Amino acid sequence: MATSSVVIVSTELDIQNGLASHLAECGLTILFASTVYETQMILRNDYVSVIVCSEELPDGSFGDIVGLSKRDICKVPVIVFSPFADWTGYLRIVGAGAFDYVRYPPTGGEIERVVRNALGCYPKERTIAASAA
Repeated sequence: MATSSVVIVSTELDIQNGLASHLAECGLTILFASTVYETQMILRNDYVSVIVCSEELPDGSFGDIVGLSKRDICKVPVIVFSPFADWTGYLRIVGAGAFDYVRYPPTGGEIERVVRNALGCYPKERTIAASAA
């Protein structure tokens, strides 16, 4: 079974590294992008299981990433993160088509749990191996 991969989309290197350190422990392959355009190039060239992205990006927003993910043949789930995550934001983000919305920095195993949930809602080849759970 192929390793599941996650694209972390953020302009901030410390956020990319923080999320990567959490998700690498789950046995995921980590890819990085800092713009909507870079994410589009990754989706064209690599198999992607999940996208974790910032709410705002230099050339667009999470909405542009959600749009890209819906065009992909595999319908990649998008998890949006923000330091300002709240219930109103959650309803807005999920209503716009994102899989979930979480606060950054994540507390406890929150980001790992949300990514596992996203992988579990899609075909088995996207599921993290049980030994990594």
